[in-house]
Amino acid sequence: MHGEQAIFVDEFCDPDRVRPYYQVNFRPLRNDTGEQIGVYLFVIDVSDRLRHEAQLAAAQGQLRQTQKTEAIGQLS
Repeated sequence: MHGEQAIFVDEFCDPDRVRPYYQVNFRPLRNDTGEQIGVYLFVIDVSDRLRHEAQLAAAQGQLRQTQKTEAIGQLS
């Protein structure tokens, strides 16, 4: 690290073959004078959030398709 915060989300495998997703946050660790002396990280399981976002996107897609079909029906 060169003093910047770095955040990424990645997929990891576990023994049950479930693929959880984790958000990894790297942050610089500084001393009292502001000099970077290391890094620390936070790891957060974001699997449920990403699954809910995917379900919401799918539901929105279905809604758009239903609205298109309804609009065509009203035109005919």
